[in-house]
Amino acid sequence: MKIDGKAYLSDWSGEVSEALRRGRHTVEVPKQVFPLHGVEATFLRFSDGHNATFRVLGVDEDLILEARYSIRYLLDVESEYGSVSGDGWFPAGTVANLSVVPSIEFGNGTMVSFVRWTFPGDVSQTGYTEGPDERTEESSDRLKEAVLCEGEV
Repeated sequence: MKIDGKAYLSDWSGEVSEALRRGRHTVEVPKQVFPLHGVEATFLRFSDGHNATFRVLGVDEDLILEARYSIRYLLDVESEYGSVSGDGWFPAGTVANLSVVPSIEFGNGTMVSFVRWTFPGDVSQTGYTEGPDERTEESSDRLKEAVLCEGEV
């Protein structure tokens, strides 16, 4: 953010604290930021309802002003076999619907069948977007009816 044209970085909690003299000051916040890979924040409004990213303030007492942002997360879905759909950017708290081709026959007596989704780390499996997320399709290689191997794809 900028105060009177000077750039400031927020602390770990996202706050900027600055002592200002009484009088008129300009405040500017970015319209869009990407604080982490797979996280997008888009400016909505200030806590007092002002919805422009640039503004002039008359300061004559202590003031706390919050910039409010909407958050979207990137859901990246991958499979070595077949096509997947449902990945992309999702607003926080929404449900993502993922799909993958259930099985693929290679024509030589072998096929790959979808088994389940695997999730890296501590990701919620409910489908709600709570943070950047990667989903990987897990398959099993099958020869007619017999399972040859199963593992993370």
